[in-house]
Amino acid sequence: MKTTGEFLDATLGETEGYAAAPTLTGGEWVEINGTMKNPTGQWRERFFAWPAQRDKLIEHIERFEDRDVYLCPNVLPSRSRKKGDVPDVLQVIHGDADGGVELSVIQGLGAGAVCSGRDGHYHVYALLTDPVTLKQHRVLEEGLRAKVHGDDKISPNDVLRPVGGINRKTDPPGEVTVVSWPDERITPHELAHRLGVDLDGEPKSKERKPQAERPKAEASEPTPDEPADLSAYPPEVAAELAIDTGDRSKDTYRVLGRCRDSGLDLEQSRAVIRSRADLRQRLDARDDDDVAASWERLAAADNKSWQQKAKQKAEEQKAEEPKPDGAEVLDRVAAWFRRFITFTADQDADIVTLWASHTWLAKELRISPRLALDSIVFGSGKTTLLEHLKALCCNGVLTVGATAAVIPRLVHIRLSTLLFDEIDRTLAPGKDGVDDLVAIINSGHRLGSSRTVLVQTQDGWVPEEMSTFAPVALSGNSPLLPGDTMSRSLRILLMPDLSGEAEDTDWPMIEAEAKQLATDLKAWADSVRETISITGVTVEGARGRELERWRTLKTVAYAAGGHWKQTVDDLIAHGLAEAKARSEAGINTVPARMQLLVDLHRTWEGQPEFISTADLCARLVCEHPGYWGENSGYGRELTPQRLGKMLADATKMLSAQEASQRPDTHGPRGYSRLQFVPTWHRLGFSTPPQHSDHSAQPDHSDHADAESDPSAPSDPVDPSTGERGGGKEKEKDWPMCAAGCGDRINPVFGDTHSVCQP
Repeated sequence: MKTTGEFLDATLGETEGYAAAPTLTGGEWVEINGTMKNPTGQWRERFFAWPAQRDKLIEHIERFEDRDVYLCPNVLPSRSRKKGDVPDVLQVIHGDADGGVELSVIQGLGAGAVCSGRDGHYHVYALLTDPVTLKQHRVLEEGLRAKVHGDDKISPNDVLRPVGGINRKTDPPGEVTVVSWPDERITPHELAHRLGVDLDGEPKSKERKPQAERPKAEASEPTPDEPADLSAYPPEVAAELAIDTGDRSKDTYRVLGRCRDSGLDLEQSRAVIRSRADLRQRLDARDDDDVAASWERLAAADNKSWQQKAKQKAEEQKAEEPKPDGAEVLDRVAAWFRRFITFTADQDADIVTLWASHTWLAKELRISPRLALDSIVFGSGKTTLLEHLKALCCNGVLTVGATAAVIPRLVHIRLSTLLFDEIDRTLAPGKDGVDDLVAIINSGHRLGSSRTVLVQTQDGWVPEEMSTFAPVALSGNSPLLPGDTMSRSLRILLMPDLSGEAEDTDWPMIEAEAKQLATDLKAWADSVRETISITGVTVEGARGRELERWRTLKTVAYAAGGHWKQTVDDLIAHGLAEAKARSEAGINTVPARMQLLVDLHRTWEGQPEFISTADLCARLVCEHPGYWGENSGYGRELTPQRLGKMLADATKMLSAQEASQRPDTHGPRGYSRLQFVPTWHRLGFSTPPQHSDHSAQPDHSDHADAESDPSAPSDPVDPSTGERGGGKEKEKDWPMCAAGCGDRINPVFGDTHSVCQP
């Protein structure tokens, strides 16, 4: 017998029930007093239906990369392994022989020997031909323990490491393998004979009954003295025993503690306790084993104290360990991406490196910019790059077609990096569910974002807030991503690797290397997790979402140190310059209404206070033909009517402040600079300077005013104050036109109408 499956079949047999496989997970294995320990790990009881889930149990045992797995060799009747949960069928006698027993002794008992993972240490299994009672089981277990110098494992639901697992207490970990196995099972009576015990006799140790089943203890005559030879024990044991406080229960517990500290075992300590008449009388009056129970409590207390000390020592060792070199780790990550991906721009490899690194620190950074992988042709390496991101990012999940209902449930369980492929199809405008999915992708870039999701419970469907925060990469061929999504994104343009510079991605050959690189990246992130912060990190020249994107990458780069500080500063300078160039060239991703406000701000610099609508349109077309001319995406030149509507939509204000005005009764309609000052201020623009010669004079151009605005107010804006002039009621106070036309004129425009001037 060699395999895990054969071992399970031999021990668990054909009994139907549940196989208990408790597991120690998480934490960190450290060396303490020459033995590897994991004081910070967590125990979890695992149960597998036997024999229905035989294959899953085998997989659970053999997949031991980050776990310490044990097994109860007797099938349990339910998913419980508490004290008193006795198997229905008892056909396995097992023990842990750590006393250096000879292999020939185990073989002479007709039992099997399994190497526990440490040299000279065996797990012993005696397989019976027939089931035995619980009392008989205890008799045989006691006999086996004495024969092989085993530990106190005499309970039928105790556990040992199974064949196929490993023992992490050694460095390096040792494999649990079969050393010797009998050809056939042994009868209970034959095993009892070989062990030298009476199968139908009384066990020496008693099974402690649950509290509810224990009858009230009755006083009894003290048993004859059973003195221990205290001279054979350390002197402090006798000294402790001589102290009589009058509280027999506390004295028993206290003396046991001294015995444990002095290196005595349970039976030796029991003899010491019984050497004192009053303590012996108390024990004889009870029907439970108070010494064994107190011993267990002391062991638990010692274990807890040991765990605390071990944890403290592990933390001290960790603090003494040199911190990972962040710059060196990021250099290896960047080299990895350049090894398998041909980037259109070499600096894109650095952007991808910083983005992949930020996924391990996303919660601390609080903002996660989206990564948009774009190409104009197929075969540019987008999916390959996503595969590498999945390998190196924090809990990478590569998906095609994930829905809005799945994402919150996925990232609510644990922070994951979502890698969307083929988004030119899955996020196609007008497709069902796309709007919800885009909303989650957009909102989830900031920590604290959530979505209400219906969760089914015993009481029906109930709403629950689930997090949507997660790093996201989006890949597609020229995808039509919404502007608000692109404003949150770092764009990487990929082209086909026609020169064949990139190495083929052969995952079976490189997977182990990728895992190690991801482990190193995580280790570096853990080393800076408590100190990294976006506070104090500034990005000159960036605002809004552009600031958020670059500040996240800059924080990561500055935490890594080395040349990455200069690298990220160069990336930011290049990115801001490129954004400015795109904007000046009319290549923008911002909404047209927003671009209009930006271009108006530029147009007004150095111009008169008032500009007619027609002249404003002409200036915009002349200065930005790619965006407002006949060759723009709109298909024709900007008109006064479209200008007015876009301004109304852009400002979303109920007042008529943004509507065109006619400050001169006989002049053209147009706009005053002061009308836009509040809006520009909110957008962070400075107010354009006024024209030095015509600070308050309207621009009466020869362009025909094509705008018809019957809703225009009768009270025009006073350009000198930015306030409304009071309409007809105020006109009566204006002076008459000096040209003698008979109409009054607003004094801010002089004393003569422009049309009346010679």
